[in-house]
Amino acid sequence: MNFTPSEGIAIASPAFWSERWVKHEIGWHIPTANPVLVEYLPKLIGQPYPAVDEHDGTPQALLQARTKALAEYVRPAPSQAGFLLPLCGKTIDLVFLARLGFRVVGIEIVEQAIQEFFQENNIPFKTEQHVLHETKESVKVHTSTDPNMNISIFQADLFAVTSKDVGALHFSFDRGSFVAMQPALRTKYAVTMTRILAPTARILAAMIDYEEGVMAGPPFNVTNAAIEQAFSPVGSQIEYVEVKSNKTRFSFEMLERIVIIAMPK
Repeated sequence: MNFTPSEGIAIASPAFWSERWVKHEIGWHIPTANPVLVEYLPKLIGQPYPAVDEHDGTPQALLQARTKALAEYVRPAPSQAGFLLPLCGKTIDLVFLARLGFRVVGIEIVEQAIQEFFQENNIPFKTEQHVLHETKESVKVHTSTDPNMNISIFQADLFAVTSKDVGALHFSFDRGSFVAMQPALRTKYAVTMTRILAPTARILAAMIDYEEGVMAGPPFNVTNAAIEQAFSPVGSQIEYVEVKSNKTRFSFEMLERIVIIAMPK
């Protein structure tokens, strides 16, 4: 199945993503907690970063040191704060956040990704039906039965979920959701996040920006203007934290923009 940009919204369809999982074309998945989440989590939740020896050479060593420091410093999360991972796939971030004491909620449309997450991390789970509050659609919710892993993954269309389905969620990490959206869906995505997250919740997002025409996407390039066009109309406050050069997955240079988006009151 090959989609072109002219097919627009089709590229965001469940069929497109299901085929990527079946073929194991999941280059966005990494076998560790996302370095952006590990580095900026303290800023997101409003805590100073624990002291870490940053002179230990490799990026992998630094990631391990930061992860260890956070495990000792952040846990337990205040009042079992809820943490959303939209379009979560089988990300290790679910485990990373649960170990810090957060109540973690993922939303993912592809069941294969969810099954692989629980199986590969040896987490026992149960599957139950849930009727979405607004659409009345019955969807599956896969929930860890490990008392030390407070993780639930809704197998559902992100746009159909609201806070009445997932409970109070105070933080979110968008490591690839906004950039996976066709530009025409970005405003709808911003509105959806205000409907899912608690008032004043904060989103840590990693956006990417590359020269127009270099790649059809997804992931799509996202400029500062695109972020503002999507989130400012819903009353969100945007903080631009850092811009980094990133060549990790692609042969051409792109910019990685780290932003924190505060939901309206």
